[in-house]
Amino acid sequence: MNVDCTKCGKKYEVDDERVRGVKFKFQCHECNASVQGTGPKIFDDSMQVEENSFSGDQAAEMDHAGHMGGAGVHWKNSIQAKLSAILIMVTVGILVAYTVFNFYSTQKRMTAELTHLAEITAFRLSKSLIVPLWEVDEEQVLENIKSEMLEKRIFSIVVKDNDLKTIFQGGRRDLNWNVIQTKDPVTETFISKTKEITRGDEIVGSVETNVSDKFMRDESIRSTLNIIIAVIILIISILLTIFIVMRKLLINPISKLTAATEQISLGSKNVEIGIQSEDEMGHLADAIKRMQNSLLIAMRGYRSNR
Repeated sequence: MNVDCTKCGKKYEVDDERVRGVKFKFQCHECNASVQGTGPKIFDDSMQVEENSFSGDQAAEMDHAGHMGGAGVHWKNSIQAKLSAILIMVTVGILVAYTVFNFYSTQKRMTAELTHLAEITAFRLSKSLIVPLWEVDEEQVLENIKSEMLEKRIFSIVVKDNDLKTIFQGGRRDLNWNVIQTKDPVTETFISKTKEITRGDEIVGSVETNVSDKFMRDESIRSTLNIIIAVIILIISILLTIFIVMRKLLINPISKLTAATEQISLGSKNVEIGIQSEDEMGHLADAIKRMQNSLLIAMRGYRSNR
């Protein structure tokens, strides 16, 4: 018997023996619309045509799928969704691990740089402040302090007298990060290095350099934000790539093969699969074609022996 798609008009030939006495339904190969019909009656007009009966859950599943045979797959169960989820989880896991590693390695490197800066600054001042401190020249000491604090990462420099307790002169940052004179002790926690100032064998004072990690924190935050943005862009790129490639290489061919096998299962003799490639999908399509030819030969042999 012949059945027409009500949407696109494509004609299908269905084997009478396969659908005799039942109502059938399958997906159109061209427009994906539902094609349905009723097979020939088994005996005569007095016989009632048998219908395929389903439970409520099965009927709901059929309605959601759109046709018999389960070709309509919920997106949660699709290969595309599963592969996307796996790739995203792997990518996010790798990038999170890299972000954590990068954060701690950057902090370690910057802490080493700040420690070296504090040490080298304290060493330079211990040499340049010998004469001003010996001559009790507060202005020259302050000038030397301001000169070293041109380096923005230095928060404060404190010069102490020969008792190593009394603050002789000092400079620190205000809220706007400008250098101001101070003789108060530094209470904040910084990377700090202290160097004694000596003239011969005599200790004339000491210099304490405090370096702030403010810029290190800012750079760490910027680096982390850049990685997060890169992760988001990468995930979007992966999803778009999977959608385009999977639809072309996997999803569309599988849909065609599913529709073709459903029509073959209903006894259609003119099924066109329309997949020609050298990959696994092409081999699967060839196998379905061979199966279709074998079924036709078997059906002809069966009828000739009746």
